[in-house]
Amino acid sequence: MSTYWVALCEDEAVERGQITDLCQDIVAAQGVETEIVPFASAGALRQTAEEKRAAFDLYLLDIQMEGTTGLELARQLYDQGVRDRVIFITGNPEYALAGYDAQPLHYLLKPVSRERLEEALGRALKKRGMQTVLFQRGGKGVPLPLGEIRYL
Repeated sequence: MSTYWVALCEDEAVERGQITDLCQDIVAAQGVETEIVPFASAGALRQTAEEKRAAFDLYLLDIQMEGTTGLELARQLYDQGVRDRVIFITGNPEYALAGYDAQPLHYLLKPVSRERLEEALGRALKKRGMQTVLFQRGGKGVPLPLGEIRYL
């Protein structure tokens, strides 16, 4: 399989470093070739994605950040057809309820524990094996798992 690309958007440098290290350890133990790209802001992630036309397989987004929040970024990603590829990270459980309309794959509370991150990444990696086709509907990308397509 190809490299699994993960975008980690966390504005606190210490947290960003710890989560990056944990992610690398967890996916290495699973034998998956992974590239984790850390970002200090949603704007930096969005700029990289636009400039390099980069699409990530998974987005780990801090909900509460200066400027564009992780929640706002997730809504933009959702409008671009990114579904079930966002894991929210938050220090405040109240924000978890606000993020349900972005249909995240998982929520992690700070401080992020290895066990919870391992569970969330395991769920994401399981979805990785499912192939999808992206259709346009009403100007939005809608991914459809190949296993659900009966006629075309």
